[in-house]
Amino acid sequence: MVIAFALAGACEQRKAEPERLPEAAGIDVRETRSENVPEVMRPGLRSAMGRHAEQASALTRAVALGLDEDVAQHASALLGEPSAARPLPNEAASLNDELPPKLFEDSEAFRSALVDLRSSASTHESVRIVDSFATVLRACRDCHRAFGRQGGGGPER
Repeated sequence: MVIAFALAGACEQRKAEPERLPEAAGIDVRETRSENVPEVMRPGLRSAMGRHAEQASALTRAVALGLDEDVAQHASALLGEPSAARPLPNEAASLNDELPPKLFEDSEAFRSALVDLRSSASTHESVRIVDSFATVLRACRDCHRAFGRQGGGGPER
């Protein structure tokens, strides 16, 4: 319950400064430092991460305030965002070949956690929703540690 109040307070503070949502979360969407993300892909990734940060902030607020229908809606919005596809065997070379496997693993973990959260929201069971949201947050943390500004140089390939 303490976590919910802390999240709610953070969300209210962020609501007052909507243009700074990603920065308030410690995420600089203007910069992707990971050397493991090809330079040519970084502008598109920055744009996607800006939308991602806004949607993730809205999801956090909905969870903190117990707005179950909004939780499901925001989880669905995040699931609707395009994600990198793993290269297929025998496929012609593509930019996705240059991405480290961990990026795909983190993306799949995040999407799986969102599916579970969306399902949990339909039950209106706050404990289940918070547990599912914690799994989403772990997936966020793992990816941002590896590839975001807060991360080091990215994982080994």
